[in-house]
Amino acid sequence: MKRLLICLLLTTTLGCGKLQQDQKEFNTGLKHSQREKWNEAIASYDRTIEIAPTHALAYVNRGHAYMNLGQLDQAIADSGKAIELNPKSPQAYVNRSACYIEQ
Repeated sequence: MKRLLICLLLTTTLGCGKLQQDQKEFNTGLKHSQREKWNEAIASYDRTIEIAPTHALAYVNRGHAYMNLGQLDQAIADSGKAIELNPKSPQAYVNRSACYIEQ
């Protein structure tokens, strides 16, 4: 019952199915990242961001994947977007700093 109530409340802004799909894609990205399958992780985070454009952690994680592929400009852009969405995200600042050091 509690889950149904939460879904009903979220349906007005996101849609319950949309929220679940967002988390599913994000979790898939995490699994790919853990296996160091960076391109697959990026694709999953792309889909997460397409569904939920304000998902700051998806930008953080996609930026980390880009950083591991040596695509520092994309990593910096994603870190910047994550900071814009959540200025209190320490990992976004750490990732961006690491990219500047690598350049």
